[in-house]
Amino acid sequence: MDMGVQNHPALREIIAANVLRLRKEHGWSQEKLARQTELSRETIRLIETGGRSVYIETLERIAVALEVDIGDRGRCRAVPPVGPRRRAGGRSAA
Repeated sequence: MDMGVQNHPALREIIAANVLRLRKEHGWSQEKLARQTELSRETIRLIETGGRSVYIETLERIAVALEVDIGDRGRCRAVPPVGPRRRAGGRSAA
């Protein structure tokens, strides 16, 4: 059973933006977050840039380190998309 978000690039972007924002709110470097979560700094970098699929277990480790509840919509929120939105078939919605 695949528990990642490989086929959901918009969700990866939201996760990336939230992890980056929350890490910066803590005043932490990527290295410190990596140590706190027992992940590599490269993994943190890839998550923050949306370049890596994220498993639920990894999100839980990050959430615990950053002291947030994954379901807390007040702190973990969607961010507006960058650039024109695309419809199915690759056409621009604008």
